[in-house]
Formats: sequence, structure tokens, C-alpha cells
Amino acid sequence: MQFLITMLLFGILLAAISASAIMTNYRVAQAGAQATLARRIAQGAGELSYLANDYVIYREAQQLDRWRDRFASFSTDVAALDATEPEQHALVRDIQANTLRLEDVFDSVVSLVGQPPADDPAPVDPEILPVAWSRIAVQTQGLMSDASRLSQLLGSRVDALQRTNSIVVVALIAVFGAYFLANYWLIRRRLLHSLATLQAGTAVVGSGNLDFRVNERTNDEIGELSHAFNRMTARLQVATAEVQEERRRYQELFDFAPDGYVVTDTASTIQE
Repeated sequence: MQFLITMLLFGILLAAISASAIMTNYRVAQAGAQATLARRIAQGAGELSYLANDYVIYREAQQLDRWRDRFASFSTDVAALDATEPEQHALVRDIQANTLRLEDVFDSVVSLVGQPPADDPAPVDPEILPVAWSRIAVQTQGLMSDASRLSQLLGSRVDALQRTNSIVVVALIAVFGAYFLANYWLIRRRLLHSLATLQAGTAVVGSGNLDFRVNERTNDEIGELSHAFNRMTARLQVATAEVQEERRRYQELFDFAPDGYVVTDTASTIQE
């Protein structure tokens, strides 16, 4: 019974630690994916800045389409950002807000510099270029800074979770070790000791001491075996007493019979 209780407790503890390890691995994978996403957003912000500058200089429809396409995939990545801590939440909100502002700034720059006809590439007013570049640079640099900081925080989160996972694995190994040590103690102290006691009792009974009894200290399988041993010894004691009584009666009948008895073997040799 105690062995079953030990097995049950060990199973519950093992299930809890295993569930913790699985959840930690899931969180590590999730944080790692978010860190990769944040790095991709920082890289995407730099690409958008480069494409925007090209458009401001050349004002070609193809460059405008490239910026729009890249911004669409960039927005998808930003929408997929998730965070679990307050500082991370704040950075995610800033990135999302700056993404919207970047689109507004770029639209205003497009309306400012315009798109000249293909047959009349009029130059952009030199005074407009620094203003357009600075406005776009402010937004893209803010995005790159926030995304890089978020990537660092998520990387630290991954490291912390991996350390936690290592602790969980060590705890799991320790639980296994403790379980095996507990089983060894249980078997060595209870089972083997009880079997040794029964073996010694068998030797005592075999020597003729039918009054010997073993202690029935536990209410488990060993206790039942000890009870059966004592019951067998008691029955053997009763049977031995009955045999001795029959021998005594036989001896009296033989010794005090009015007639003579002759005991022979199969060769008719007189034995008694």
C-alpha cells in the first residue's frame, strides 16, 4: 500500500515537473520567434527608409510600388508582435504607433514631392529634400531603435527561460534520484529486513522451537506474510503435539500389551 502511495506521489510530481518543462519550452520557442520577428522589423524599417529615399530622389512609380509592397509585409510583421512584460508591451505599442505615423509621413512626402510625368522629370526643390528625408528618417530610426530594444529584451527573456528550463531538468533528474533512493530505502529497510527476519524465524522453527513467532508490525504484504508464517508455525506445533501424543499412546500399547509383538523387516529379520 505504501509502495502504491509512493508511486502515486511520484507520478503526480513527475507530471507537474514535465508539464512545467513543456510550458517552458513552449515559452522559449514563442519568445525566440518574437525576437526573430523584432529583428526582421528593425531590418524592414531600414529597407523602408532606403526605398523612401530612392523615391524622393527619382520619383518613379515603380519605386513607389516597391515601398508600398514592402510596407504591407512590414505592417503584417508589426501586427504579429506580442509581448508578456510591461516594458515589452510599451515598445510594441510604440512600434505600432510609429508604423502608422511612418505611413502618414510617407504619404505626405509623396504629395509634397509629387510624381512627375515620364517625359518631364522635373527636379525636386532642394529645400524640400532635407525636410522629406529628415521626416522619414525620424520615423524609421525610431522604429529601428524600438525594434532592436524589443529584440534585446526578448533575447534576455529567452536566456532566462532557458535557465529556468535547465533548472526544471535538473529538478526532474533530482526527483528521479530521490525516487530511486526512496524505493531503495523502502525495499532495503522494510522488505529485505522483513524477509531476513522470516528467514531467521524459519531456521529457529526448523531447529525445533515451535514456540517462536515473528512480529506482525505492519499491515501490508509483509505483515500478511508474517501472519501466515505464525499461523503455519502454530499449526505445525499442534500437528507435532498430536503426533507426539499418538506415539506416546502407541508406545504404551506396545510396551504394556498382554501379548508379545515381533517387528521384522522385509527380509524377516527381527528388529524389535
